[in-house]
Amino acid sequence: MGSTYFTGEEWELRSDRKYIDKLKKEYAKKVDEKKAILGVSEDIFNQIPFIADANEQVNTMLVGLENKNREGGKIDRQLADDKLLEVNEMMKLPSELADELFAAPLVNDVEKSMMFAEHYLKKADGIKYSLYELFADDYDKLQESLANGTFDAEVILSQKDEYSESTRSAIAALINQDLALPQLPITSTTQRTIRLMDSVFIGRLRAALHEAAGSYLTQYEKEPFIMNEKLLYSLDETIEIMEEMEKTLVAARQNQWLGHVVEGTMINLLEMILQGRTIEEFKSSDGSISEVHRNAWKQLASLGPDSGLGVIMAKVVEEMEESDWKRSELYSSLDDWRVYEAYSLAVEGNLEHFGMKPLKEMYDDLTFRLPNDQFNVEIENLFNEFSDAYDRDVLKNVHPLLILDLYYYANDKEDSVMMWHLTEPASREASLDEYETNDWVKEIALLDVTDSIRYNPSLIMDDGHKVLVPIEFERNGKMYYNVWMTYAKDQVWQVEKIVIEEGEL
Repeated sequence: MGSTYFTGEEWELRSDRKYIDKLKKEYAKKVDEKKAILGVSEDIFNQIPFIADANEQVNTMLVGLENKNREGGKIDRQLADDKLLEVNEMMKLPSELADELFAAPLVNDVEKSMMFAEHYLKKADGIKYSLYELFADDYDKLQESLANGTFDAEVILSQKDEYSESTRSAIAALINQDLALPQLPITSTTQRTIRLMDSVFIGRLRAALHEAAGSYLTQYEKEPFIMNEKLLYSLDETIEIMEEMEKTLVAARQNQWLGHVVEGTMINLLEMILQGRTIEEFKSSDGSISEVHRNAWKQLASLGPDSGLGVIMAKVVEEMEESDWKRSELYSSLDDWRVYEAYSLAVEGNLEHFGMKPLKEMYDDLTFRLPNDQFNVEIENLFNEFSDAYDRDVLKNVHPLLILDLYYYANDKEDSVMMWHLTEPASREASLDEYETNDWVKEIALLDVTDSIRYNPSLIMDDGHKVLVPIEFERNGKMYYNVWMTYAKDQVWQVEKIVIEEGEL
């Protein structure tokens, strides 16, 4: 007989290898369980975003454990166990999340309700759109059945000769998770009433969440709201949806929860209503707003001062009534992205700061050579007045190019505090105290070698959250964007960033 002897350290390393193998088997079992629930292939299953993320994290952990074991180090089993529990949470399917919600409803918790709704719907979309390619063989037939109102999931599952196995397996997976069919680009309004999603199931979700989270479910259940550049639903239906969204946003602000995803949709719906892109007739024969739209606008105005919609529409209705529903100064200024600007100010109680003139028309195209002799007196006066108390009202509606000139004038004066106040808050690299206590280091005189500098209003960019414009520099016949300016809600231009390195256009 032979005997094999191991040192304590060797036994420990061998035990760790067995533990790593056990982790691999546990995770593989968990993957098989989830895959079996959905009934899809391994390739499709691994394409689901939250599954792919889980796979990546587990594989990274296992590789790290194996490397440490190979190098003779002791692994932290508690840390690995905790990570596996975290990944198991990540892998939960929408149906499992729903079961947990039904067992422990969140009707009295606004923030947790919103977090659940976002998390649940993100996972639901992840599954829906990962299955999308499985519909490829029957795409046209599905599109036609949705358009003419004959879509029936149960019938499709039974028609093996009519529909491919991949289509049927995808629909079965969606039914299994109580999910809707991914959006198919059709032109018929029947889309809004044809759903795989069980309305009873949605009702159960809604009943288990705080009412402020209801708009998440409505958005998921009823989108699209707009088709062919018009509202898909009636004014009454659309306003009911918007009122529900506003409840979500009011609750979000009160709880300082910034993860809401409904604000952009609600503002888009408001734009469509204001522009008359609705099922109902917008104007009467005399050019005034039609009766049905008047009633709709009054309904939005009745939401009150806690609602951004209510504040905006109360002002519009007031002005419209003064002109027999033919004209409103605020209404005429609410074109495209400016609705978002007005809404942001309205929720802060600052709608009076909303500029009535479109931003691109407020500041003239302006070019001057450097050094600038044209505005020397004006810049010196701005410097003296603003440095007195750094009151931003001094800079309200001052041309962006003059703000930039003031910034460089402050640089020449070695006034770092003023430069700090002229910089966009999110772009500041230090606190005001740090600016005041640190020794002043003069910035590179970027403008000294520039032939000319220009503000071009046609370059204004807006993503609904920030208004941004580059300042054009001409140097030796070439154009550069070295400075970027942002437009604050109090109508003051700020320096967002200055790129010292030359960047050729």
